[in-house]
Amino acid sequence: MRRYRDEKCYSQAFVANKLGITQSAYQKIETGDVKITLDRLAQIAIILEKKIEDFLDCPEKNVPIKDTVLQHHKQFNFIEKIILQQAKWIEELELKLKTKDDEIENLKRQLAFAKLQQPST
Repeated sequence: MRRYRDEKCYSQAFVANKLGITQSAYQKIETGDVKITLDRLAQIAIILEKKIEDFLDCPEKNVPIKDTVLQHHKQFNFIEKIILQQAKWIEELELKLKTKDDEIENLKRQLAFAKLQQPST
């Protein structure tokens, strides 16, 4: 990250200002002392006119950033699986409801037919 900032001749204060944070906070990001979100990495990439992948493949890999991206990816995959499973359960429950509704309608018809078959008193 620092290498890309240096290539642009940007100071930490300049990048921090663009991000709306203090220079000290940005320094912690750059040194890997704090983990950042993928959104924050995207903001930095835009400021430095780089792709997010550039930060993950550079020789001075910022392991906390890479770990964070991988962690987010794993969380996304896990959440996606949960959503797909819940969607499947919803489909199954909707089918059961439809079956019950059809059963109720059938019983109503049978009851109405049975009432018609009863002799009037």
